[in-house]
Amino acid sequence: MKKRFLLILALFMSLSVVTVRAEEAKAALSGTIRTNVNNLLISTYMVAGNGYDSVTGTISYDKSVLAFYQYEDLSPSKWKLEVDTSKAGTIKFTATMGSNPILITNDQEIIKITFIVIATEEMETTIAAKSAKATYTVTEDKEVEDKDNIINQAEIEEAKRRIEAGEEGVVVPDPIYGTKIIQVQSTKTDKLPDCDQKVKITKHQSSDSYLRNLVASKGTLNPAFSKSTNAYRLVIDPSDEFTISCETEDPKASYSIEREINNQVVINVMAEDGSSNAYVITIIRQTDYNSTDNPVNPGGSNPINPSTPTPTNTGDRISLDIVEWMITGGMGMIALAGFIFGGRLIHLGSHNR
Repeated sequence: MKKRFLLILALFMSLSVVTVRAEEAKAALSGTIRTNVNNLLISTYMVAGNGYDSVTGTISYDKSVLAFYQYEDLSPSKWKLEVDTSKAGTIKFTATMGSNPILITNDQEIIKITFIVIATEEMETTIAAKSAKATYTVTEDKEVEDKDNIINQAEIEEAKRRIEAGEEGVVVPDPIYGTKIIQVQSTKTDKLPDCDQKVKITKHQSSDSYLRNLVASKGTLNPAFSKSTNAYRLVIDPSDEFTISCETEDPKASYSIEREINNQVVINVMAEDGSSNAYVITIIRQTDYNSTDNPVNPGGSNPINPSTPTPTNTGDRISLDIVEWMITGGMGMIALAGFIFGGRLIHLGSHNR
C-alpha cells in the first residue's frame, strides 16, 4: 500500500536553549527570538507536510513560571480552530479543515500562544508539545467483484436449458464473477514526536532613566517640562527661596539633586540597570521679574541676570576720590592760614593801644 501523503516535518521546534527576559522578551518555539513585547513569551507551532486536513496537540508549561495570555489562529483560511485553556499548565488545540477543503501542502503555522512571564527569579523552564498528531486522507485502488461481469454465464444458461428439457441430474453452477478496480478513501493518522523547548528566564533590569514630572516651588520652568527635554530656565526674585520636587517615570529608578553651583541645579537620574540621565535648571534671579514696568528689564521680557553686576570703571573712581581730597585739603589749609593771619592782626592792634 502506497502512502499518498508524506510527513515532512511536524511541530518543528528548536531543542537548543534560548534566553528571554522576564519583563522584555518574546521567543518562538520555531527557534526565532523577538524582543519587542514586554513581559511576553510567544510559542508558534508549525506543521509541514502534503495533504493534512486536521492537526491536534497539547501544550504543557509550568504555571508557576508562565501564565496563558492569548492565542492567535494561524491555521489556513476556513479551517476551524478550537482551543481549551480551562486547565492552567495545559493548552489543547484542534485545527480541522472545514467544508471547503484546504489542505496543508507546505510548511504551515497552526497556532501562536502568548504567555505572560510571571517568574521574578532567573530560572530555566520547558514548554512541551505532546500527543500531537495530524490526519490525512489516502485514496487507494482496490480490486472488488464485478457483479455485472459473470464469467461462467454461458454454462449457467446451458444448465438451465437442460433442466427445462427434462434432463435429470443437471446442476446449475454458481456464478463466477469477474473483478474491477475501484478507488477507496480512508483516513490515516501520523503521531508526531513530542518536542521540548527549553527557555531560560533571566531577570530584567529597566533602563528607564526619565523623570515623570519636575516642579519648582517658585517661578515657572521654561520650557514646560517634558521628560525628553533636559535643559530649563527658572526666573525668580533674588530674595526667593525655592525647592525642586520630581518623580521618576520608573519606580525602580532613583535620582539626586545637586546643590546649586554657578546658578545651575543638576538632577541626576539613575535607572535600575545603571544607565543615567541628567536634567539641568539654570536659575535667573531678577528683581520684580513678573513686573511689566521693570526698570532693569522694561516690558518684563528677556529677563536680565542680576547676579552679574553692571561693570564699572574702577580707575575713574579712584581719580575722582583723589581730586576731592585735594580740594578739601586745600580749602582747609586756606581756612587755617586765615585764622592765623587774623589772630596776628588782633595781637598787634592790642599793643598799639
